[in-house]
Amino acid sequence: MHSISLLPSEIKQTREKNKKYFTIGTIIFIIALLCSGLLFFLFLHVDNVKNQVDSTKQNITIVESEIEELQKYRNSYKQITEITEVMEKTHGEVPNWQKTMIQIGETIPMKTWLNVLSMQYDDSVDNPLGILTIEAYTFDYKELTTWLKSLNNTDEINNIEYEFLKKIYDEDMDFAIYTYEIKAKVDTEDFTQRYLEEGESADD
Repeated sequence: MHSISLLPSEIKQTREKNKKYFTIGTIIFIIALLCSGLLFFLFLHVDNVKNQVDSTKQNITIVESEIEELQKYRNSYKQITEITEVMEKTHGEVPNWQKTMIQIGETIPMKTWLNVLSMQYDDSVDNPLGILTIEAYTFDYKELTTWLKSLNNTDEINNIEYEFLKKIYDEDMDFAIYTYEIKAKVDTEDFTQRYLEEGESADD
């Protein structure tokens, strides 16, 4: 059974056009919606990739910084190795002059002044040693005795000898200046081992 439309043909054509337009519009809307969703997911993906790239750059910066820091230790180790080789080729046993100077500074009396301080290394003998020579002057000759005792109590200074040089009396000021010379031997120690120990102490 066929339906018979009583509407004018113009209205019928208009409805069919509207129906086609609606269908096309629906399809366009769906496509636009899909494109919008795709763009949104692409944006999220790009943003995620960007974050990963930034994180990778930060990690690279950290690694480069660590490599640079390790390079410093590598250079230090190389220097220590080179210095150790040089020391092994020269003298293994030498005086610790730094310690000797500290001991002199800690024991010198208040009223005593130095004119000459000489420290020499003598390796011409079977047992190499350090030679310490001090020329000093004082207003109080008794302080010399005190200083000699203090130097004798140090760890490395020994075989101490002294010689009175001269006495200068100032009549106008009514006081005397005593000048004298001290000679002593300074024990040696393993310089290579001391250098390595001092390096470890500095690192700590």
